[in-house]
Amino acid sequence: MKDSLNIVRKFYPDVQIIKQAKRNLHIEVMRQDMTTKGRKKHDQCVMAEACKRSLHADGAIISLGTAYIIRGKTATRYKVPQAVSREIVSYDRGSSFEPGLYTLYVPQVQGAKQPETHKVLPRPSGRRKPAHLTSNVRMALSA
Repeated sequence: MKDSLNIVRKFYPDVQIIKQAKRNLHIEVMRQDMTTKGRKKHDQCVMAEACKRSLHADGAIISLGTAYIIRGKTATRYKVPQAVSREIVSYDRGSSFEPGLYTLYVPQVQGAKQPETHKVLPRPSGRRKPAHLTSNVRMALSA
């Protein structure tokens, strides 16, 4: 949590507390939220503007995987779904962010046992597949 607080304070220095969301958040992105000034900017992108407008929030930080909604000295953490991540990548690369209804989810609690859906078998050769890094989009939030 301390690393998260430091990340949020880079954008909003007055934040004192980070809490986990308790409910999913439905955000409607409208044409009026579309600006070109927020490309590759966590706190000024289309989704951040939509969150601030619809929730009357003091601020929002939107990353490819995590979102923080700022109200006063408190930041609430949400998980960003793939649908929003794809729109962010598209927007950061110069295309539009499609208007519509998007959902930010409650993040999973760390250490909670996840349901086992399938087992991943080790690669026969023992070599790892190189990781793909998405380029030309905003930086990942890290401390």
